[in-house]
Amino acid sequence: RDAPVAIVTQSPNVMDLVKCDGAALYYRKKFWMLGVTPTEAQIKDITEWLLEYHGEST
Repeated sequence: RDAPVAIVTQSPNVMDLVKCDGAALYYRKKFWMLGVTPTEAQIKDITEWLLEYHGEST
């Protein structure tokens, strides 16, 4: 089982655990989206920004 992907593919998923309208995972160049989310292009832009400015954060 691929742990990062399980949070959006297994039950309970991230939306069962956190009060939200949507959730998205971008992992290994693939998108998983639940509920109301940004577009794939927007998620990719956010991901690139996070890596550029916070790539060393854990």
